[in-house]
Amino acid sequence: MSYLLRDGHVLTMDAARRVFPSGFVLTDGAGRIAAVGPMAECPDAPGAEPVDCSGRIVVPGLIDALHLHWTHLFPGERPASSAAAHLDRPAHELAARLAAAALPAGGVTSALLEMPATMAAGEVRAVAEIFRDAGVGAVPAVAPGLAEAVEGAAVTLTADVIALARGEASEATIRAAAAAERRLGRRILLRIEPEGATPEAMAAATRTSGRSTVLHLMEMGLLDDRCLVVCPRALDDPDRALVLESGCFVIGLPVADAFAGRGSALFSALARAGVPCALGSGGPGAGATADMVEQMKAVVMTQNATMLDPAAMSLERALEMATVGAAEALGLAAETGALAAGKRADIAVYDVRNPHQQVAAKPLSAFIACTRATEAEVVLAGGARVAAAAPGIAAARAARGAARAAIAAAGARP
Repeated sequence: MSYLLRDGHVLTMDAARRVFPSGFVLTDGAGRIAAVGPMAECPDAPGAEPVDCSGRIVVPGLIDALHLHWTHLFPGERPASSAAAHLDRPAHELAARLAAAALPAGGVTSALLEMPATMAAGEVRAVAEIFRDAGVGAVPAVAPGLAEAVEGAAVTLTADVIALARGEASEATIRAAAAAERRLGRRILLRIEPEGATPEAMAAATRTSGRSTVLHLMEMGLLDDRCLVVCPRALDDPDRALVLESGCFVIGLPVADAFAGRGSALFSALARAGVPCALGSGGPGAGATADMVEQMKAVVMTQNATMLDPAAMSLERALEMATVGAAEALGLAAETGALAAGKRADIAVYDVRNPHQQVAAKPLSAFIACTRATEAEVVLAGGARVAAAAPGIAAARAARGAARAAIAAAGARP
């Protein structure tokens, strides 16, 4: 099926950042974008299904650069990562169905899925397939030992100074994981600041190590443009310079950080220095939402408020981080992240004519500042119209109850 989306306010996010206040997007039967442009150049396309986009904004499918599917069983509870070890395969698959219904309904067509280290290769593949069946291009991030068994997966690397101080990682394990990534050509997902770490603990571990995580990785020759670094609360000036020099990508989790009281001006400072950045939600366990429109609004509000500067983070930059920037981070830029001929037809259309969206002078403001992801009217993923079905609420409640019981029995906490 091919579609002709016409008369919309089209934000292409292509290399020229073209905007067509009255534009069209034509897709072909192979799930690709055939043409994009102003309505004055709109073809007849008699075989395409017309989609009236008047009064609507048309953007590339959004990309969640870091999502934890299993936290859909614990929305808003900030579950510890150790809780995932007590979930069985049916629980993971049901959580994946919940996530795979929520993301495309909000315009998300691609996501990096950070998989728990306890998951087996078959479980990872099953979860990723659930997302793909729902139209979400899934890039799993897995433990180094699973990278070869899961096609296209990123590698999650434990290399922070606290893990080194505790003996949970060593230069040998870090080099082995990095060697696997290099051999397979995969991305590396890094957390400089591990879960639950306090600034005092980070400082003590850095003193013990004699160098920061960033410096250590640079000395080992492992921090480069294939690394995805989850934005920490703070970096000193030398580490900021090394991050910029390395070409690595930094992933911000604005709602999750705000929810946990981790506000920091570092993310906008890195972006303004030229560090390539992307946005993720972390899943609803971290920030009570998987809404990527809300992530864009939150990163503008939190960064501008923290910097006391209304120009610290612009709406345009936030949209870049949720589209083309995230595509570049995940190695998907050749396929998605922008509306351009030849790219996969990942497209989201939002109505911006509602009473709460009256920012008529700037449609982008009406979209990011006033819209919710659930207001996506049309979502195309690979050229197919998305209509994901979520599990029933009874099944979700039962899975949550079973998961909490298993975690409690193990003496852990959700």
